[in-house]
Order: sequence, then structure tokens, then C-alpha cells
Amino acid sequence: AAGPAGAPFLAEWARRVEATRLADAGETARAEELFEALARTAAATSDVAFDAGRAFHLRGDLERAVRWYERATVAGGDPGRGRLKWETAEGVVLALTEAREWDRLEESLERISAAYEGHSIPLAAWRAVVSWRRGERPHPDRLEEVRRIGAFGYWQAEMKLAAGAEPARLLGELGDGLDEPGAVGDLHRLLRAELRLRAGAAASEAWEEAEPAWRALRAAR
Repeated sequence: AAGPAGAPFLAEWARRVEATRLADAGETARAEELFEALARTAAATSDVAFDAGRAFHLRGDLERAVRWYERATVAGGDPGRGRLKWETAEGVVLALTEAREWDRLEESLERISAAYEGHSIPLAAWRAVVSWRRGERPHPDRLEEVRRIGAFGYWQAEMKLAAGAEPARLLGELGDGLDEPGAVGDLHRLLRAELRLRAGAAASEAWEEAEPAWRALRAAR
């Protein structure tokens, strides 16, 4: 109905939602076909590619997700328009980390670094997270400048714990992360339950906090 009504952007958005729902339902080929058609005609090509990357990522189709995320990091050109380019680049980082394709991830980070030199792309922080996830020595200090963005504060706290920080001290540093909406806040609350347990709280008390946070994260996933 949006097309005949003279609302092309609404029609485009509706088709993007349709493609996302097709991917969510496991209709992978149909979803990709629609995303491809949209990518050829949409005003915000990068945003369409990000939608596709996220949709396939949530289905566990990491190969498709990475391909679309990488298209999103370069499509549209201007890092200040549409979906923030650091979000699309983070999709690449998360998907390739999940797939444990470390060499490919480093190559992608090099391309992203070259494409957005001079822009606010937190490459050093991502590299620190990836290094930690690979089992190397954690460097939580490298996340300090971005710890209030997205999940970086949660990752930094986990890295501090892995580096040997005292659980009782870390409890006092979780701060604003506990008030973040959605998954970031729930991850902080789940971590707080673990820290309380390690600091000597009764298991029943830690469980009272951990269970609802875990259930919320599972439902969101």
C-alpha cells in the first residue's frame, strides 16, 4: 500500500522488514534474493546490507552475515550517514570471532582501518577484545576510552576479571552498565551475580540476580 500512496521510503522499509523476517523463518534463499534486490535500488544501501548481515547472523549463518556486513562497511561511502559504520564493522568482528577465523578477521580489520582512517572506528578496542577471546593476555586498559559504548564496558569488566582483578573491587566499578537497556544491562547483571558469588555472597543470593538476567538474555537471543 505504501508505494501507490507515494511513500517510497516506507515501502522500502517494509521490504527490508520482510527480508529480515524471511531470514528469521529460515527462508534463506528468498531472504537473500530480496536483500539483493533492495541493495540495488535502496537509498540507504549500507543500511540494507547491515539489516541482511544482522538477520543472517542471528540465524547462525555466519558466512552470509560476514559477506553482508563487509558490504555494509563500504557501501554508501560517508561514515556519517545512515547506519554508523562502526556498527557494521563490529558485526564483522563479532561474527568472525564467533567463527574463530582469526586470520580473516585481521584482514577485515586492516581493510576497515584503511577505509575509515581518521574516523571514530574503535580498532584498538576491538583488537584487544579479539586478542582476549583468542586466549591471549587481556588488556582491559585498551577499552577505557570506549567503555561507555555498547558492550565495551561489559567486555572490559570481564577482561579485568580474567586478568586477576579482585571481584569485590570490580563490583564497585560496574556502575552505569547495570542501568543500560536490553542485553548490555542484563550482561552486567549476570556478571554482578558472578562477582558477588566470588566475593563470598551466598549462592542463593547470587542466583536471585543471575536467573532473571540469564532468562532475559536467552529470550532476547
